Order: sequence, then structure tokens, then C-alpha cells
Amino acid sequence: MIASLPHPALPAMTIIYAMITPAILILATGNLIGSALMLHGRVVDRARVLIARRRDLRGAGDLEGAAFLDELIPAVRLRLAMVQIALSSYYLATGFFVLASLAIAFESALSFAPNWLATMLTIIGVMLLLAGCMLLFADTALSTKVIRRELDRGIV
Repeated sequence: MIASLPHPALPAMTIIYAMITPAILILATGNLIGSALMLHGRVVDRARVLIARRRDLRGAGDLEGAAFLDELIPAVRLRLAMVQIALSSYYLATGFFVLASLAIAFESALSFAPNWLATMLTIIGVMLLLAGCMLLFADTALSTKVIRRELDRGIV
């Protein structure tokens, strides 16, 4: 067992080992941020396409087609809001994981840091991850609903 080995750097290594867990969560959250940023860009592009298509349909006198796109644009606006909130929750989660890592270091090195702080910060970070994942799950359902409507109308 490592704790029984006499080694002058053992306390420092124990602190570093404990700080690795939040670092792994930070890496995982970074991957989610990257995916959500790509999704955000795609939703923005989709909104721009729908707005341009609506403008073209109105210019061509196809008011029925333009009205249909008017019905779709609020869903894209909602998607954009959900992805933005998910991204915000992922960024906040990353911050809480960084704070948890620092709290682990302070709890191990200093006697005045509370023992529960790192755990609470990590729990908050994981809850933010869950919130972001739930929002992106809802976005996927909404995206599927919108594209099915477009397919039914033959717009895609």
C-alpha cells in the first residue's frame, strides 16, 4: 500500500493523484463543449438558411411556403437557446471542476479548508453536466421534429 511507504514526496503525490479526478472530468467536459460548439454553429447556419429561403419565397410570391418557414423559425430559435444554455452549463461545470481541483489541493495542504468543499464543487459540476446533456437531448428531439415537418412538406 502506498500510504505505508516512507517517502518525502508522498503527501505531494497524494495531492496530485487526488487532483487528477477533476482533471479527467475537465477533459470530458471539454469534449462536450467542442461538440456543443459545433452544434451551435450548425443551428446558426440553419437559421440563416431558413431566413434567406423565407425571404426568397416572399420575393417570389410564395406566401404559403414563407408562412410554413415562419412556423419553423421559432423552433430553430428555441434550439439555439437550448444549445446556448447547454454550452453555458458545460463552461460552468468546467469552472467547478477546476475549483474542485484547487479545493483538493487546499484541503490537503492547508488545515483551514473544509473537507467537504471539493466534493460539493464536483457534485455541482456533475449536475451542470447533466443539465447540459438533458438540454442537448431535448434539442435532438426538437431538431428531429422540425426536419420531419420539412420532409413532409418536401422543403429539405
